[in-house]
Amino acid sequence: MASSKFTWNQATLSRVERNVQLGMLKLAYKIGSEAQRGAPVLTGALVNSMRVTDDHNGQLYILIGGRFAGKNIPYAKRQEYENKRHPYFMKNAFAWGTEHWPEYFTGVTK
Repeated sequence: MASSKFTWNQATLSRVERNVQLGMLKLAYKIGSEAQRGAPVLTGALVNSMRVTDDHNGQLYILIGGRFAGKNIPYAKRQEYENKRHPYFMKNAFAWGTEHWPEYFTGVTK
């Protein structure tokens, strides 16, 4: 019987993990920027409410609207689905992310 032994290099794994996390963060902010670019602007409150949050369990959230800076910005969902001039600004931003995500993870193992 033949066998081989493989050992994980912890320093390499830590570096790869950091690179993946950094790629995810950069991609999340770029998706948010794409959503801001496509969002309707009247007062700027909707665009300015975009933020990326981390739940510290490995998940990132890209949020627009909701409670932001002490103000309620409830119309993000309505703008996404009902605004005829700027429909699907979030959906389009995530579609952009789906198309471009490999650019943010090239070389993560280096």
